[in-house]
Amino acid sequence: MHVVFIVGSYYPFYSAVGKCVNNVAKEFAKDSLVSVICLKSRIEQSNYEELEGEKIYRVNYRQNDRRIRYLRAINSSSSIKKTVQKIKYFLFRITTILKMIFSKDSINNHLVNAYFDCLNKISQPIDLIIPGSMPFESLCAAYKFKQNNNKVKIIPLIFDHFVENRSLHRLRVNQELKYKNNRHIEDKVLRSSDRILVMPQLERYFKEAEIDYFSKITVIEHPLLVKMDSQNQIGEKEAFTYVGGFFKNIRKPDYMLDFFKFYLSQYNGILNIYAFGNCEPIIKKFESDTIKYHGKVTTDEAYKALLNSHYLVAVGNKNNNQVPSKIFEYFSFRKPIIYFYQDDFDANLKALEKYPLSIMINQNESINSTKIQKLRDFVEKVGVINISYEEIKKIFYKATPEEVYRIITSIFKEEDS
Repeated sequence: MHVVFIVGSYYPFYSAVGKCVNNVAKEFAKDSLVSVICLKSRIEQSNYEELEGEKIYRVNYRQNDRRIRYLRAINSSSSIKKTVQKIKYFLFRITTILKMIFSKDSINNHLVNAYFDCLNKISQPIDLIIPGSMPFESLCAAYKFKQNNNKVKIIPLIFDHFVENRSLHRLRVNQELKYKNNRHIEDKVLRSSDRILVMPQLERYFKEAEIDYFSKITVIEHPLLVKMDSQNQIGEKEAFTYVGGFFKNIRKPDYMLDFFKFYLSQYNGILNIYAFGNCEPIIKKFESDTIKYHGKVTTDEAYKALLNSHYLVAVGNKNNNQVPSKIFEYFSFRKPIIYFYQDDFDANLKALEKYPLSIMINQNESINSTKIQKLRDFVEKVGVINISYEEIKKIFYKATPEEVYRIITSIFKEEDS
């Protein structure tokens, strides 16, 4: 069987969706031919390479090429040149946003065509396409390909909203104006899929949408729970580590940074932040001997940092419309987790209640000595111990790549019979 995954950012700079796809792709690579079509995220990346049984095809289009060239110029320039490049990039982003706002829908057809052209260039016959959304364009490309290849099966993995994705549309009025057209595209694409795998937080949306293809939907969990090699922590200081993105309209670092600034002024420790997004100026204001900002790194570098840490730090989103998958990835490291949340209905809270080594801190409450002491009590109680992977797997087996692989293969066999 030849399985083709379509995703946004992939190796070595995985997005959250990209890492989920990678874990499932590794399971398929054990007994199938696996190809992965992804978006180029660095100029120097090759258009094709093979990695651990996967054939990786990287696509690009003019707008994305300009974006990554601007970012490279900003990172490699100094002083005045950097400022000029930042202005150019700002104007480029404004132009991009305006084009998106004045379009009839929220689909980037240049990206759809890049994916579609790559599908057509793959020489081996394709049996199954598994698009990972977001980006939703991955599903659109698969749909377009199936129009002339009706024997191919499509089973998308949907991690985030498309029609009701607030960060995608930026403005609520933009989301409302395009609602009808986006719903039409979503229904058309999903109706043509053989089955649809969605995350738990999306089940309610599809139930309330009154769609005629709801029977095709199967709810799964983020396939991020994998067995990680254990590693001793380095240094005597208590090491707290955050890995992930920070975005002003989704998840900001302010409260967490204020909290640790207070905590680390009283106790011996260090907070390491490996982050990307648009909150770098905020983070840099807090840099000190005890709060270190390392910027964006590869997934391998991030994992090494987590393995060398005593405690893992995560921050929830402003609302429950989008759920960060980082928590299930953190479970793999089997270490104490400190979770800052804002929404009382945050889906991660239920998962963390089942995890033996976790503490949840409400960001809607003021930072005071009582809150700091609560964290200190937790730190002293759990120490630097971790728990076995087998114990975690029993609790969260639905979040293992093996389980998602089992579900997909059983669906494929069922649809193929």
